Amino acid sequence: MTNLPPQLVRLAQRRTLGMRFDLDRLRAALKCLGDPHQSFPALHVAGTNGKGSTAAMACALLRSQGLRVGLYTSPHLVDFAERIVVDGEMIDQQALDRLLERVLSVGDELSFFDVATATAFAYFAEKAVDVAVVEVGLGGRLDSTNLVNAAVSAITSISLDHCAVLGGTIEQIAAEKAGIIRRSVPVVCTTQAPEVTAVIASRCRELSAPLISAVERTRVLDDQRVCYRSARCVVAPMAVPLAGRYQLDNAAIALAAVDEMAAALGRQLDLDALRSAWTALSWPGRFERVGPLILDGAHNPAGIAALSAELQAPIDLIYGQQPGRDPLQMLAPLRSKLRGVTFVRIPGVLSVEPAELRSLAGYGEVADDLVAALNVGAPTLVTGSIYLVGAVRALCLGRPLPAAVLSDPSSRQ
Repeated sequence: MTNLPPQLVRLAQRRTLGMRFDLDRLRAALKCLGDPHQSFPALHVAGTNGKGSTAAMACALLRSQGLRVGLYTSPHLVDFAERIVVDGEMIDQQALDRLLERVLSVGDELSFFDVATATAFAYFAEKAVDVAVVEVGLGGRLDSTNLVNAAVSAITSISLDHCAVLGGTIEQIAAEKAGIIRRSVPVVCTTQAPEVTAVIASRCRELSAPLISAVERTRVLDDQRVCYRSARCVVAPMAVPLAGRYQLDNAAIALAAVDEMAAALGRQLDLDALRSAWTALSWPGRFERVGPLILDGAHNPAGIAALSAELQAPIDLIYGQQPGRDPLQMLAPLRSKLRGVTFVRIPGVLSVEPAELRSLAGYGEVADDLVAALNVGAPTLVTGSIYLVGAVRALCLGRPLPAAVLSDPSSRQ
């Protein structure tokens, strides 16, 4: 998106390095950097939907315990530095430039995401974080983040997505996600489809990894609050800070994962601090209200369906999507809630042309100019791609729209 460091613009334009699943190159580069990823324990978060929200909530809970916490997420919305955060502060430009150059000097054949991940690990080591919360980029088994020193693994909701890369069945995708499971390392998981649960449970048995059901430890209340109970602690009702009933499952995962992390670190949780941890937490681009706009980065049918359940009809929609998904399947959960639809092109990345979306859907309007499409007064949802949400947030912040530096958005994952 916007404000992409020039080193990464050049790397992203080298298309052959866009999508590469080869951990050996990254492992060698990290060794040259002194193996920074081995200097801190990590909470490693995989899944199809909800990874970022879960990571953000877990990070806030860990920080409430007086820990110095690194947070690595992807992709970013407006500024690349959003991906690499320590104690709530994004990496500064000077440190980012310095570390990017250092990583590239030892790994000029690394992919875009390899470089971003190695930079995050190096920064966390430099800042001497007590723990890092690390979100998987794509899949899990061969994802760049899978070299991290995981003390706890967490798996959010799994559904069909990125099928061309991860596999065409839910079992194949679950196996890729379950690739983050480590021997004897606890795994916190939400309720999944039976076939997904079977894959994860089998992998846990194979590696003697305790499998913990976050939902079984959590009681959901009607007013967007959760209670938590384990053998180690009982947490009174906590208000979940992020909008949407689907965030209750993510909150349960975050609570259970932090409980397990505290045990791994040999710490007793400060429950009073824990209960106030989410007071000021926000996670942009996830059911975020900006004036008349609702910005949500849902980008697959399962995410769209969860989003639709939160909407009040009627609502206008501004929609754009990347190739590889069926727009009819994507839009189906929203159809009954919509007053009107405007199809747009996503700035900065390869996207389906608005006219093609209109033709495939059989309804709606086309706008070649995103700024004009956003001249709205009625409640309007913006969704279909996290990159579209990032572009709209950039406009809301008075930032320039991203230039088209990438032909394949997955290379910037």
